Amino acid sequence: MWGPGMVRPADLRKRKYEGKVDPDTLAIQTRALKPLMVRQETEYFPAITTVEEKVKKLVEGEGVPSIQVRDYLNFGREMFELTRKFSGSTLAGEAQLRVNKWSVRGLAGTLLVKIAGLFGVEPSVAPGLVIPPQHQPDAFFQITPPSKGVRYVVLQETPNVRIIHIGAEVSWSAQCTLLSVFLTVDGQEHRFSVSNPASGTGYTALPNAVVPPNLQLLYTFNFGVYRAFLLEGRLAKVEVMIDGGTPLTMFCRVRWAKWP
Repeated sequence: MWGPGMVRPADLRKRKYEGKVDPDTLAIQTRALKPLMVRQETEYFPAITTVEEKVKKLVEGEGVPSIQVRDYLNFGREMFELTRKFSGSTLAGEAQLRVNKWSVRGLAGTLLVKIAGLFGVEPSVAPGLVIPPQHQPDAFFQITPPSKGVRYVVLQETPNVRIIHIGAEVSWSAQCTLLSVFLTVDGQEHRFSVSNPASGTGYTALPNAVVPPNLQLLYTFNFGVYRAFLLEGRLAKVEVMIDGGTPLTMFCRVRWAKWP
């Protein structure tokens, strides 16, 4: 006997397949379903063509190489099918899974998100599903001597980033007045500063929710041991700057991780 939860025997599979491909059975099914099948395809073809035209226009406008346009079109087709099956948070979660899949295959995650936006979908991790970011080599910047009042880029603007730790240090022959680290996340700039920094002393950035973003502080104590990470977002950038005095050497290190 065969029942639910059991493996179907090979001979049962064979008999069922023979019944499905029987010419008379196929003819009856085709005649009965043909009007519905034709109507469905008549509605589908113009819709998918419009989708492909919109996606192609978007990716070509972004300067995507011709050889990759096909892959972005495939992603667009997958998004179209998802919108026919799901909605709400389920749709957003399924969209994020597709973004992850195609990002691993070499496509730009930010552009995939833009394509999803053509369907009114904002990809997000589905409830109960946590996708950890992948740790990256530290971003490190050092300059001797630094120019005063110049913002030096430590981490270029990068999508889908978690900032874990930021440390900065300056050595000087005459007292510098202000050491600053700028962390820009999704367009919001956070400035971490310390007045009259001690020469050769390391400082750590620590966000404080009760202090305005432009008045955050750098600390000598590593409060990072109490935090899993500092901030995260879809776009992040880190810069460092020194003001006043006679700086000799300045460096900044960023520990970070990235989603596909």
